[in-house]
Amino acid sequence: MKISSFCIQKFSQNGFLFLGILLSATVMTARSSLAQSTTVNFTGTVTTSCTLGTVTDGLLSLDSSGFVLSTAPINDGVAGSVFLTCNGGTTVEITNFSETSAPQAIASGLAIVKDPLGNEMVRASLNGTGTGTTIYPSGGGTFNNEEFTVEVTLDNSSTLIQSGTYQYAVTLNFVPQ
Repeated sequence: MKISSFCIQKFSQNGFLFLGILLSATVMTARSSLAQSTTVNFTGTVTTSCTLGTVTDGLLSLDSSGFVLSTAPINDGVAGSVFLTCNGGTTVEITNFSETSAPQAIASGLAIVKDPLGNEMVRASLNGTGTGTTIYPSGGGTFNNEEFTVEVTLDNSSTLIQSGTYQYAVTLNFVPQ
């Protein structure tokens, strides 16, 4: 009797242990078979944009003939400039080139915008506009704080330009591509 009581006692101790392990394995297997996985994708669209930086006004200077007022360095003139940062290419438009104040009207004028490499991008006649089709940089691409220059030449044909202060404005529109 003692043997069978001992066997029952050992079996019940080991049996419960075995039964506990068996139930745990079953629960673990059931949980594993319920697990699912997936992939989360991310998409973002970055549009081309440009940010204007420092704008420097130009200085007009009279040439030796007395007929031409310009930003040409040979006459001590200074081109205006615009610094620009873009995450893609850009074209430029001259939306307005006009006199804002002058003691006399000038016969004709020309405004030219050049890219940082010195290539002409757009031009406009006095009191006119111009739309450029050249993309800088060619083929697109990003650029950071690069200088675009604005040159102005005012030609009074064969009439001397009288003394006084001459002011002209060139309005630019940079168009991201």
